[in-house]
Amino acid sequence: AQLHGFQEGLAALRSPRRAAGLLGWSLVIWACSAGFYFGVLRAFIARPTVVQAVFLTCSIGLGVALPSSPGAMGVFHSVARYALQLPFGVASEHAVAVAFTSHALNYVVMSLLGLAGLLDQNLSLKVLRSSVSASMPKE
Repeated sequence: AQLHGFQEGLAALRSPRRAAGLLGWSLVIWACSAGFYFGVLRAFIARPTVVQAVFLTCSIGLGVALPSSPGAMGVFHSVARYALQLPFGVASEHAVAVAFTSHALNYVVMSLLGLAGLLDQNLSLKVLRSSVSASMPKE
């Protein structure tokens, strides 16, 4: 069943136009993410580079893709710290500050966007919980 869903998802790539659009939007999203990390880097590092921001973005993306703790707590911070510390020699305290600040900002922004979505759709957490409970199979 999961393989079938995966194959259906890949069907969108059969069209060169759709594949190009997907690639283009993917690059825009990754560039925005790198821009976000560059902004956080500027707050803690004297002269951050775009290379540092892109490397940090890719490292965090790969690091949190693996199954880990809820919210990638700890994993996110370790990956971010070592992605800055090992290849670029960023001081440990600055790398940790970047990790915790960027993770906190991500949570705040995503929570606010989620809240805005709930309000836009006239939903509440109570309604969502009851809808999930109703759709759960009975044992």
